[in-house]
Amino acid sequence: PLQLERARAIEASIPIIREKTDEFAKIFGREYPHFVEGFMLDDAEIVFVIQGAHSVTCMAAVKRARERGIKAGMARLLWIRPFPTEDLVEALAPAKVVGVVETNLCMGGASRGGALSLDVTTALYHADNRPLVTSFMAGLGGETIPLEEFAWMVDKMDAAKENGHIDKAAHWVGFEE
Repeated sequence: PLQLERARAIEASIPIIREKTDEFAKIFGREYPHFVEGFMLDDAEIVFVIQGAHSVTCMAAVKRARERGIKAGMARLLWIRPFPTEDLVEALAPAKVVGVVETNLCMGGASRGGALSLDVTTALYHADNRPLVTSFMAGLGGETIPLEEFAWMVDKMDAAKENGHIDKAAHWVGFEE
C-alpha cells in the first residue's frame, strides 16, 4: 500500500540526509550537524530541546544559567521528520531533566500541551539514562520568548532535578507563577 511505501521512504531518508549534509560540507567548507545542533551539552544536567529561531535567545539563557552554576544546555532540532531519535538520545545522554520548548498546540493530547514533547518523550523512552521530561508552552502565535521566560524555565528544570520529579507535563510560560 501507498502508506507503507511512504513510511519506508521516510525511514530510508535518514542515511541520505546524513550523506547529503556531509557532501554539502565537502563542497562548501561549512559543516552542519545532521539532525541535532548541540550547545553546551557535554556535561549538561538540564537541557532545552527546541527548534527554530527561539534557539538564539535560548543559547543566551543557557549561558546565564551556566554563570549561576547550573549545568544547562540546548539541543536544537534541525529536522522533526524523520524524527532524529538516535541523534537526540545521544545528545541528551548526560541530561537529568529535559524541557521541550513548544510553539504549537496539541489540544487534548497526552502531553497536555504541545506535540513535540510526545516525540521527544517517545524517543527517550528506551534510552539507558532516561531523563525527566517536561514541556514549556511558549512563543505561541509567533510571539517572542523573552530571556526572562527562559530563566523561569531554567528554574523549573533545576527544581525538577533537585526534587527528582517534574511538577507537571506542561507549563504555560508567562501564565504561571
